[in-house]
Amino acid sequence: MSMFSIRYKLTLLLLASIIIPIVASISITYSHTKSSVTEKTIQENSKLLFQGKINLSNYLQSIDRISHSVLFSGTAPYLLDVMQRRHLTDKDFSKIKLSITQLGDFRKEFHQVFLYSDRQKQGYLYHDVVTYQRMMEYQPLRNVVYIQPTHWSDQYGINQSNLIYKEDPKLVFSFYRTIEDIPLPDRLGVLSIDVGLDYVRYISDMLYTKGEEQFFLLDQQGSVIYSSEQALIGSNLLADWMKPLFAKEETSSHFTVEDKGSPEFILYDTVDLPYAQWKLVKKIPYSWLYQDAAYLTQMNMYILMGSLILAIGASLLVIHSFIKPIRQLIYEMDIVERGKLDVQFPNLKRNDEFGVLSRRFHQMVDRIHSLILKEYRLELINKTHLLKALQAQINPHFFNNALQSIGTLALKDKNMKIYSLTSSLGKMMHYNMNIDESIVPLKIEMDYIKSYLALQKQRFEEELQIEMEIDPATLDILIPKMILQPIVENYFEHGRFAENTKGRLSVATRLEDGELLVLIVEDNGQGMEEAKRKKISSLLHHEADLQYKSTEHIGLVNVMTRLRVYFHTKVTVNLTPLSPHGLKVEISIPLKREGAVDDESVDRG
Repeated sequence: MSMFSIRYKLTLLLLASIIIPIVASISITYSHTKSSVTEKTIQENSKLLFQGKINLSNYLQSIDRISHSVLFSGTAPYLLDVMQRRHLTDKDFSKIKLSITQLGDFRKEFHQVFLYSDRQKQGYLYHDVVTYQRMMEYQPLRNVVYIQPTHWSDQYGINQSNLIYKEDPKLVFSFYRTIEDIPLPDRLGVLSIDVGLDYVRYISDMLYTKGEEQFFLLDQQGSVIYSSEQALIGSNLLADWMKPLFAKEETSSHFTVEDKGSPEFILYDTVDLPYAQWKLVKKIPYSWLYQDAAYLTQMNMYILMGSLILAIGASLLVIHSFIKPIRQLIYEMDIVERGKLDVQFPNLKRNDEFGVLSRRFHQMVDRIHSLILKEYRLELINKTHLLKALQAQINPHFFNNALQSIGTLALKDKNMKIYSLTSSLGKMMHYNMNIDESIVPLKIEMDYIKSYLALQKQRFEEELQIEMEIDPATLDILIPKMILQPIVENYFEHGRFAENTKGRLSVATRLEDGELLVLIVEDNGQGMEEAKRKKISSLLHHEADLQYKSTEHIGLVNVMTRLRVYFHTKVTVNLTPLSPHGLKVEISIPLKREGAVDDESVDRG
């Protein structure tokens, strides 16, 4: 197969038309999906971590308030007073034990409560509904409110020499509060609450997908308060991704790291309290994050391979079906080129594009033959039209001269009525027969209407009342010729006078906001049947349906068609029935030109 042959070129074209779009689609889809997944992941997980931060902050603040309340509310003044003494009575010991017992029972996750009095060198440990007491020395890590990260619970040295109770160690974090002799800076003692991880676990487990994502709750030193990896809880985590985490100044952000050769997406937020700066960290493997995008790419590759196999087979069939009819068509063209127009076309019965091409070529040959025969007929028709045009130029002169003679005779007889009517008829004939102007100022159109109504007034005399309300600002606006005349004439042709009622016809114009010309024709005739009015109104409001077949009210359709040609499709004609009878025709023409046919046809004068 030659590289210059149609078969070779079509094969390359078909393969390229399939491979290029599919490869481009796969690349674009994968890239867009990754971008969308990343953006959605950031938004959703940022909100999730933010809510987790709020919940943890509220939880720690509630523990802070609880530890504060045992000293500064309820029995607090008495408790502080007792801790200031060096020697206590049995009643004082009972008060102290009652206070820490109430504190230890406040929340179910409070594992134990430890209270130490500096002046009495006494330690009190509440655990499992029992309060233990012992003379001892105790020195806290810091003299402030702080939280010791997760560790295994101990007995604060209460039973170093004498075992009071046996305890299975439990993972807790400890909330320490230094008790001071306010307003003096002297320390009175230390209060510590060991808090189990039940509630922290409850909050944290809602922030990640188990088995797919990792979660860490870390303090500023990297100690693991809680983690989805249970073995890491309570340890000091040392990982490469922690360095960029603690280097960031933002309290919440995200970044990407390589962990064991696999990229991972890390999002974090921070609990920012004076006694706790905990970071909520969520690690999402790329393999989990983009598994849907990878699956979609894999399916697209399968589609590409199947499409290639189909394309190779289809290209061979298509090329074979192309070559034979093309050669046949070239042969037929050669015959026509030699002047033989009665050539046979064997491909006419095909239903594909080659059949269409053959039929169109056959039609073209027939049309050429037909045009040769019609050329002489067209010449005769043109000559006939020219003769009629010459005759049309003679008739207006005859009628004008005749009307002038009648008018002159009326003046001699001093019959001004006949002269006025003759003049009105002459103006109408001149306006109708002037074919040089297709657009005229509204003033000329109104003069024509006045002449027409003058003749009708002569006909009906007192039975017809005519009202004209013309806005002077509209008189110089250019409009298509004979726009109002068909509407006014419809009153006398179709509306007629209602029974036992004098006829009334009103013509009005106005200009709204300098941009909308409104023409109104009202009458008190018989009006229009509602079904017919709705049908014509619907017709006038749909540009594609203006080919109205009925001869009745065709003037309205003609007016609408010409207005849309000269102005714009936003021109409207509204038909409104009047009470008790009659019809109102209102034409609204936007003068701001948008796509009018003729640049000089719709400007104001």
